[in-house]
Amino acid sequence: MVIVTCLDHRVDPAIILGLRPGDAVVIRNTGGRVTPAVIDDVAYLAFLAGRLFSGVVAAGTSAGSR
Repeated sequence: MVIVTCLDHRVDPAIILGLRPGDAVVIRNTGGRVTPAVIDDVAYLAFLAGRLFSGVVAAGTSAGSR
């Protein structure tokens, strides 16, 4: 599984999704956006692993507005 999420340290995808260490690759970037660079990273991971991954985009709303 690949999870794309924001840089907010208060958001822990493992807790939210009930995962253990090593269950998923977590890619963090500003806003949890799926950019061309993220797509390239996921494609490279799939190449290295020799398989495709499920994906989760965990983007919040109003990040940093409080």
